[in-house]
Amino acid sequence: MWNDTPKLLGALPDRVKEAVGEVRSPKGGVDGSSGLCWTASVNSLLIWRHIRGRSALVTSLGIPQGCSTEGTIFVEFVCQSSGVVSVVAVVTDGSCLVVWPDSTKPFDRSVQQLEGKGPTALAAAPLSSATGTAGGVLAVVGFKDGSLQRVEVPPGGATARSKLLQAPESAKGQQGVLGRLSSTVRAAYAETFYAASGLQAAPSGAEVVALRLPGWRLPGTPDMQRELLVLTADSLELWKLLPQDPRTEAAERCAASHRLDSLMHRSSAGLRPGRPLGLAALQGPGSVALLVGGTDTPSGGGMQCALMRLRLGPGASPSLEDAWVVPGPAAQPTAGAPGKGYQLLPGSASALPALVVEPAGAMWVVGEGAGRAAEATPLAGDGSVLGCAVSADKASWLLLDPKQGVLLVRIVASCQEDSNRAASALSRPAHMGQSMKNQIYSELDNALSQVSGGQQPKALGYTLDKLGAFTGSGASNVVAQYSTDLIDRLPKHWSAESPADAAESAASVSTALQLEHKIARHSDLLDVLEADGCLDCMEGTALRIVLQNAEKCAALHAIRELDNRLPHRLKRGQKDELRSFAESCGWAEPGKAGGRSSEAIADAARRAGVTADHVKSFLLYHGEQPLHEAIAEAGGSLKGTSELFSQREPSEVFYARATAAVPLLFEAMADILQAGLRVTHQKACLAAVRQLLETAEVALLRAASAREDLQRRFPRACAVARGAIPASVPWSSGDAIRRGLHALLECCLERRPPIRPQRNADYAAEIRTLLFSTADKLLSAFAEAEAALMPAYGSSEEASSEPVAGEYAAAKQQALQALLEEAKWEAEHKSVGYMELASMREVERLARHHCSYPQLVDICEMAGDVAKLHWLMESCGPPGEFCSYVMQRLVGEGREAELLQLPRHFDDVMLEFLGELPALRWKHEIRMRLYEGAASTLGQLAAEPAPSLAEKRRLLSLEHLCHLATASTGLAGDLSDDQVQAANGTFAELALLDVQRAVGMEDTDRPLEKAALVSAAVSAGEEDARKYPLALVVFALSGEDFMLAHEDQMKFVWLKIASATDWSEVMAARSTATDDEWAAVLDSTPLVQALRDAYYQYGLEAQIPADNLKEWLSSEPRLDDGDRQAALIALDYAISGVGAGENFGTGEDAMEH
Repeated sequence: MWNDTPKLLGALPDRVKEAVGEVRSPKGGVDGSSGLCWTASVNSLLIWRHIRGRSALVTSLGIPQGCSTEGTIFVEFVCQSSGVVSVVAVVTDGSCLVVWPDSTKPFDRSVQQLEGKGPTALAAAPLSSATGTAGGVLAVVGFKDGSLQRVEVPPGGATARSKLLQAPESAKGQQGVLGRLSSTVRAAYAETFYAASGLQAAPSGAEVVALRLPGWRLPGTPDMQRELLVLTADSLELWKLLPQDPRTEAAERCAASHRLDSLMHRSSAGLRPGRPLGLAALQGPGSVALLVGGTDTPSGGGMQCALMRLRLGPGASPSLEDAWVVPGPAAQPTAGAPGKGYQLLPGSASALPALVVEPAGAMWVVGEGAGRAAEATPLAGDGSVLGCAVSADKASWLLLDPKQGVLLVRIVASCQEDSNRAASALSRPAHMGQSMKNQIYSELDNALSQVSGGQQPKALGYTLDKLGAFTGSGASNVVAQYSTDLIDRLPKHWSAESPADAAESAASVSTALQLEHKIARHSDLLDVLEADGCLDCMEGTALRIVLQNAEKCAALHAIRELDNRLPHRLKRGQKDELRSFAESCGWAEPGKAGGRSSEAIADAARRAGVTADHVKSFLLYHGEQPLHEAIAEAGGSLKGTSELFSQREPSEVFYARATAAVPLLFEAMADILQAGLRVTHQKACLAAVRQLLETAEVALLRAASAREDLQRRFPRACAVARGAIPASVPWSSGDAIRRGLHALLECCLERRPPIRPQRNADYAAEIRTLLFSTADKLLSAFAEAEAALMPAYGSSEEASSEPVAGEYAAAKQQALQALLEEAKWEAEHKSVGYMELASMREVERLARHHCSYPQLVDICEMAGDVAKLHWLMESCGPPGEFCSYVMQRLVGEGREAELLQLPRHFDDVMLEFLGELPALRWKHEIRMRLYEGAASTLGQLAAEPAPSLAEKRRLLSLEHLCHLATASTGLAGDLSDDQVQAANGTFAELALLDVQRAVGMEDTDRPLEKAALVSAAVSAGEEDARKYPLALVVFALSGEDFMLAHEDQMKFVWLKIASATDWSEVMAARSTATDDEWAAVLDSTPLVQALRDAYYQYGLEAQIPADNLKEWLSSEPRLDDGDRQAALIALDYAISGVGAGENFGTGEDAMEH
């Protein structure tokens, strides 16, 4: 059974959620190659990149007037070679086709009215013309009547071209057994003869179910031709599409038409043909997957499906490579619209496993079972999927769910047996016999020879596939090995170096020509593999190697061109002669103080057998050309890798091994800069930096140019290589490249003059120029490396970019801070405004591009431009990141007032940032009128140990005010129980502070814990019995749990209160006093005061009933009988007074009661 469940990859943006909720029947889809999703809104389409989740930018593409999104909508995304994504949509409710050439420009669109009736299918692809221009869109629309409409939208806003291909009437009129028989015979005849002879086959004329414009093309076809797969209600057709040209009669023709009943019969599935359900182009050249519904009984019961893998070649009938019977639980066609809207997504070149999505949104995965049977496993979910696609790296299925977002399902084997089989297939190239590898190499050699002779190889993809050339990943793939061997092939002989200038020049030309030959041969290899669909069959990491080989060879060729412009390399004797001459003149350059005359230089050149330019450059660089030294060191490293290089010069080995040469050259830069006398001579060192920096520039620029050319020619292969798992840093931004660039940066920084008013302006300008150029390339390399190592979806082994991110951050701070200091000094030296200086604007550009926030803040503060800082906080970097940095910096510098005065549109970001800073958060919450949140934050602060009573009182008072504000801003009764409880808790805490002040504590004292406060109240009562009730107030305000935990202490307090009165005097006064006088005597006793001030006022009676007090006093052994009796009388007096509901403060009313 299938063992994977969908996982959330990218949540829906809020705007998309709202749009989905506004329509009655949501529509949408997802595209794996571009990473874009779409959904229908009211009169518009919304598109976004799913990988950015909720923060994705949503673009609205408005549909033409007169059209509606209520009906069926077909949408295709077209990835152009320039990196732009075009959007093609067919709106059935209005019958029009809309093309947006650039998905980021919603107002630039082309609208074409459809001529057929009832659109049922859409296919789109980049437009290739005979002139070689690219950037347009080719779209084909299928209709219910079997007709097709071809629409071409050229690039640059040219007028769109449209052509309707009517279905043949003869095909529509065939009915009955005779009609079926004649059509079958006609189809068989066409399959046998038409395709081979190039004649027009007979289209079926039935309703179009699905269209595909696959990336592969049949062998022998020019680049501008495309193959169109058409699945109709009864046939599978192959069309050839040529560029539309008014001089030709037909720009498209049906090359083959294969009836489904014939294919079902050949599949041996034992099913009667029903409705075709799905069509997909597989990764193999000319390989397709076809899903057809059928029944196993004449009566129509037992609905099942047949999944077939076919190979469409240049011959007649298709090759049926495999077929399976699918007993899928949901294989029956949908009622009302049989089979329409099924989506079939094979997960591999073998068609299995495959994902099937029904029109209603239910999903099931087809995996291999026993024999010819297949297993159909439903995927977990609520059956509401809007669209699906295969990811760019072909490792996952992507599903668009209208409630959650884009879900991911990894394409894994459905059982252990399949896993073992897949593992065996992947490992086969590593253990492939040498003879099999030689056969593959021979096939590729023959193919390149045919291309050199002006011929196109025939069925190369089919042959390589049978030999297993496409299995294996990374360096274990045989095609990748062939590519590397082709680039690293050591020529039989490269001209040896000669002292004579003419011979050296000839050797340089020979080396450059041989590199050009390698580049041309590798380019032919890519063209051959692309033309026959082989690149689509290769695994992503293997493709990555093949494409990077082309880039490396181009970069090495650029280095060779630069090398050819330099004086030739010096031999050992020549170096010794020139060094002796240079030391004799103190390494002074010609024309400088102490320098030699031109006659002396000419004489030294004659003795060494070199030109005068050699002597001058030797003096300038304090040694040989830095590039030559770096090449010799890199070539020496390569010589140790094989005995084949033992008799070769290091430079010859360097230019032969293109796959490793350029990274090794960058690694050698650090050693070259520290070599010889350059360490102590600033001018020589900077001259070396200039030359090596120029070398790095030409190499990386040529590599980037080659990468753009590959992207234009092979967009799909480049997308698969970029998305391959595991993720890998591009070689042009790898560790070796970054180390070399960082060595150049360090050298410039070490020789940078100190920042002071008096410094050499010309020398500072030279340093500044080198710093800018080096920093730009180094930081760009880090940015590319970090982006490549971002965790890739669908990966069980996610790459970590943390080490690179740390080095990137350090390099940004090091380089940009130095550049900022240089620009600041230049502005002050020239007495101009900071932002008037070009160098300062360049620093800002680099800082913005690389999100170096410290320098951006410094620039804005130097210029006094607060508005610009606020704009950058919104527009620079990931959402909220720059804002958080600025806020953290303001807090660290003690500028809280500036923080809290930031514009209101930063409120939400600030609220999140201040989550760990409650001392500032409550102020911001009050500013946002979030009084309940402010009260909660103040309560959190008040709960922490306070430095003084005054500080805690301040926090609690503010919290109390926030509770009052919460109540005043809402309607009566809106406060929840929790809010009321929180307000009461604040009041209790304030009352406890009053107790602490009453026992004699100062505002500067630290607040006491509750237990300590009880003890302090008892101690105060020892001096003044009227303060004993304060202890009861603490118990009343501290809750039942505290009271139970300190019950003995509370009883002791009651005893102290009861014992603080001379009850004999009280009872003696009763005999002579009136009722009012005796009530006054009772009111003055600590016991009655305690009952009045703590017991009833603070709610202690709810926790300790009066009966319990009587019981305690009655059983208290430390009171004599007389005192006990008098205390109980006073207790009854107090209870009766309050219990009557009268004012307890008037003894008269209490006595009357």
